[in-house]
Amino acid sequence: MLVRAGSHQALVDRVLVAVGCHADLGRLNLLQVGCALDGQGVPLHHPEHLRLVRLPIYIAGDAVGGEGGLLRAAQQGRVAGYNACHRTPIGCKAKAGLGVVYCEPTIARVGCAWSALDHQ
Repeated sequence: MLVRAGSHQALVDRVLVAVGCHADLGRLNLLQVGCALDGQGVPLHHPEHLRLVRLPIYIAGDAVGGEGGLLRAAQQGRVAGYNACHRTPIGCKAKAGLGVVYCEPTIARVGCAWSALDHQ
């Protein structure tokens, strides 16, 4: 894959994309390299290995959509970085959701939301 940035270019085997806390995927021209997007504009990717469908490009964090969070993004970043550098991919296991809300009076919520539970 040929990667260009300004007047620089490089031929690479794999790409790891880090775009910050607000995924600015529009500037990456992913459609130009054949990346398919879902209805929300999120690149189609393998949810466990974080590789784009049919492309050697790995994404993590806000770029994959879904629930956000620094811990989740960090875990996905480690997995995507590892998989971009190795032939045998590792998986990104789903962790329990964590929600933090600051309010007055001080209250806490631990665990899944009631609507996310299996009520059987």
